Amino acid sequence: MKILDPENEQPLTNDQPGLLFVRGPNVMQGYLGKPKRLLPSCVTAGTTLDIATLDEDGFLRVTDRLSRFSKIGGEMVHT
Repeated sequence: MKILDPENEQPLTNDQPGLLFVRGPNVMQGYLGKPKRLLPSCVTAGTTLDIATLDEDGFLRVTDRLSRFSKIGGEMVHT
């Protein structure tokens, strides 16, 4: 799990809000056949982009969402 700057994808220090990235065997790799977004480069289209902070003890706090809309059933829905 890491927090990156949404502009340049560089790691942020503790308690700085940025894009949340999570990796592991239980995390979905992406959407089949979907192109990747331009920013961040490792996020697939249709993904919600959570803004979060990580404190010095490793506690995660999701504080916002970069995208306020998600495509559900072909419709754009406010989230």
